[in-house]
Amino acid sequence: MNMQRLRAFQAIMRTGSVTSAADDLRLTQPAVSKLLKALELEVGFPLFHRANGRLTPSAQGTAFYQRAQRILTDIEELATIARNVADNRLGEIRLVAMSQLSTRLFPRAIGEFQKKFPDVFVSLEIIPRRDADRWISGLNFDLGVSALPIVWSGLGYEPFLTLAPVAVVPTANPLSSRAWLGARDLDGQPFIRLTNSNLLRSQVDADLIEANSHPIVKVEVSSPMTACALAAQGVGLAVVDAHSPVVAKTDDFQIVPWKSSILLTYGFFYPKATANPFVPAFKKILKRLAVADQPRSR
Repeated sequence: MNMQRLRAFQAIMRTGSVTSAADDLRLTQPAVSKLLKALELEVGFPLFHRANGRLTPSAQGTAFYQRAQRILTDIEELATIARNVADNRLGEIRLVAMSQLSTRLFPRAIGEFQKKFPDVFVSLEIIPRRDADRWISGLNFDLGVSALPIVWSGLGYEPFLTLAPVAVVPTANPLSSRAWLGARDLDGQPFIRLTNSNLLRSQVDADLIEANSHPIVKVEVSSPMTACALAAQGVGLAVVDAHSPVVAKTDDFQIVPWKSSILLTYGFFYPKATANPFVPAFKKILKRLAVADQPRSR
């Protein structure tokens, strides 16, 4: 099977469009479209549904991608494997993260892991949650960390930390001196809302509806870190996970406990079919650091 066609298909699945795939592969859009059509003729079924100029993966295309992705990843990793052998490295561990833990804890965990296993190669991929299904389908990783739940049939899950969210309040706002805030306190307040791609969005919306609270939405963002930065600029209040404001902390906003039943659970996820011998050691290190370093409001 033609590898260039497979790589074009992979790029379209990864980026979501022929145009983005062409940029990624440094090819023209017609060239990528031609490679895709040739691959569909080769496999004998449509890989995408085409409507209004947009491509949506077909059921057969998704199933084919899940299998083809593993093969392509293995091929791409041959160069890394060769370098590891040449450098006398004993192995590798491939990590993926979809949470703010990647900024706060992963560098420390990797540092400690490498002191214990200096000859093990470590790779870390940070992916947005909205792209998780498409990325994880290839199962080309050994261990991941994310806010749970995520749903994928080929994965195992192991929760290790549960935290309540917090409110991030501009220091100039009188609410910044409060001991805690609830949904009712946001009524009429300028508000920075997370997008639907964040698990916290629907839970905070439910709190606001129950309290009959109507904040004034000024901005909607996908990143809790960006929400914290906007709060620091005085744009409004935000309700985010407990880790993001600790990483982004400045004197321009205050972290205030959020009074609610909402809890965010963080956990490991991993392919059931593989067992990397270095995964248990890394899990132990990351879990210990996460539990010992739980962020706290003032």
